[in-house]
Amino acid sequence: MSNELRTVNNTEVAQQDMSMASRIVELASMPDFDVAKLDKLMDLQEREMNRLAKIAFNKDFTSMQSEITTVTKSKQGHKYKYATLEDIVDIVRPTLEKNGFAVSFGVNTTSNIIVTCTLMHKEGHSIETTIQLPADETGSKNSVQAIGSSISYAKRYTLSSLLNIATRDDDDAQAAMQKDTRLITPLQLKTLEKKYKNLSKEAQEDFDQRLRQMNVSDLPSIQVRHYNQILSWINKAVA
Repeated sequence: MSNELRTVNNTEVAQQDMSMASRIVELASMPDFDVAKLDKLMDLQEREMNRLAKIAFNKDFTSMQSEITTVTKSKQGHKYKYATLEDIVDIVRPTLEKNGFAVSFGVNTTSNIIVTCTLMHKEGHSIETTIQLPADETGSKNSVQAIGSSISYAKRYTLSSLLNIATRDDDDAQAAMQKDTRLITPLQLKTLEKKYKNLSKEAQEDFDQRLRQMNVSDLPSIQVRHYNQILSWINKAVA
């Protein structure tokens, strides 16, 4: 990682943007200032802003990558298991928000189904990926269900691609993470606490019992390797 990537932060980006803008205003106020030069300065400022935004994006993206965990394939499909879009979003949303990112999807169903996933950063830089699919007519789906199934798949695929998300079967994930004793992050804890408060008293008692069966005394004691499973429990209870 370059020194530039390590040292540029959001405050520096804002300060450099303001400095450049102030300089342009100062020059433009001069009676003999050449308007053509103003256009060049504006273009220079835009390029500099884009450069700094990309540096900030890469810096925060690097931090975010280290916090995204493996997502368990919890849904049984027609031929194979897969991680649902809801599971993926629930797991990555707190990490995205913490690092200044947001995701949006664009969908076009004019002919084939075209889905574009865009990963946006608070400093203005973004990246995107697009996939084109036919309607999923497997099984006994009607035309609307076929389109919805393909859109859901495309969203899972593009989001996982942009964030480099790995998915594993339950058994494989557990075997790979058995030695991982890290506790969940403060943001993950906050997510669980918020969902826990929305449970009924009976659901909370059932959830507490599930934790005790895993030898977990309370939410802050949850290990990262159990987070996906516990998040899935509490999401179903809330629903």
